[in-house]
Amino acid sequence: MSTKAGLTLGIEIEFLLIGRKDASDLVYTTTDPTKPLTAMKQILQHRLPDVPFNTVSDDGHYENWTVTSDSSITLLPSEFAELPEDYFAQDVELISRVFSYHDDDWHGELEQILYVLHELFNTTEPTFPFRLLVNETCGLHVHVGAGKDQNHRFPLSTLSKLFQIVTGFERLLSEMHPTSRLHEPACKTPSQFFRRRRASPTARRRSGPASHPLAWCDLIAQAARRAGGLDALVGAEDGHGHAYNFDGSIVGGATQAVPRKRTVEFRQHRGTLELLEIVAWCEVVTALVAFCDGATTADVRALLGGRVEDADYLLDDLLRDVGVQGDVREYYFWRLGRKGGADEQLEAGRVRATGPMGRVVERVEKNRWRDGNEAIVGKWIKTYYEAGGFGRFGREVSGSLDRKYLEGRLVFRRDCFLQ
Repeated sequence: MSTKAGLTLGIEIEFLLIGRKDASDLVYTTTDPTKPLTAMKQILQHRLPDVPFNTVSDDGHYENWTVTSDSSITLLPSEFAELPEDYFAQDVELISRVFSYHDDDWHGELEQILYVLHELFNTTEPTFPFRLLVNETCGLHVHVGAGKDQNHRFPLSTLSKLFQIVTGFERLLSEMHPTSRLHEPACKTPSQFFRRRRASPTARRRSGPASHPLAWCDLIAQAARRAGGLDALVGAEDGHGHAYNFDGSIVGGATQAVPRKRTVEFRQHRGTLELLEIVAWCEVVTALVAFCDGATTADVRALLGGRVEDADYLLDDLLRDVGVQGDVREYYFWRLGRKGGADEQLEAGRVRATGPMGRVVERVEKNRWRDGNEAIVGKWIKTYYEAGGFGRFGREVSGSLDRKYLEGRLVFRRDCFLQ
């Protein structure tokens, strides 16, 4: 039976660097638009000589960390309006090397890099000319692979079970994300995929699946049993536009082309430069993949059939059942269940909102707090559920879920009722 020990991990961290244009010609010049990226790479390499870096978006084998750009990362109009005219904003994507989940010290390497970034570009001193910002255009993307060997890739049965789990339990998994990541066109959720598929003229002609999450799971299972069926199901759209990108792991239908990355990409998480938040999400997605790789089809179908329509089954229950470690679940209890995480992050943002960049920093931090606020996320999920977004449940089940979402309140685990 496969375990997390054989998995590989790749992490993509998106953020913005803002700074005063005349602060240092080592970081910014009007004649070289790549200067901030080159400077960041050189500084990281100087401070961390044992960690390899480059500025090329793809080194072929992902053996180095890469500092590159992504034009989708940008200040929102309300945020850009607060940026002083003599300051620049640089989009940054930091792409990790491929880690062995079990054998490499990916926690430690990630901690070193984030420490240097915060130390050199994110100090709270009012006169300091640089800041790092993470707004809702930024994401945290995690690739999980079956192994470093070129011949290692997940079997279709694993991919099918994973796709079913994230589809059936989308309602619960949504509680982990801010509202901007629940309706972001660049990371469409499974329910959005299946509802769009059913609404298309082609799907209507061939009597598409019923609008129920378990029916969607049945469709995935049926597709996986046909040669090229899973590829035909998910390959009609670019996986980079979905919360769960299977493009890098499914052998392409008619051509049988083997994807180069051989990974499943988890794209829904918000951007962050916080170590614990990144590590916790990596632990969740590797646990999901390991569970689906090791569980039998009957195990997965029993979990789906017994719990998808259970209003008393909570997010913490799901994380426990797929093997997420207790310390990681405690982290989410603090961040989601007790509502402490977002408030503390807002306060930390206020501390950083000083000097000439104070107004733009404060605007970004307030937008980020509002985006991830538990009450606002709960109301969004309630509205989406009532509109049938997660699928149409039976009358009796809907009554139980209606009561759960009556006030738009999210409950991570049962002892949250006591808070």
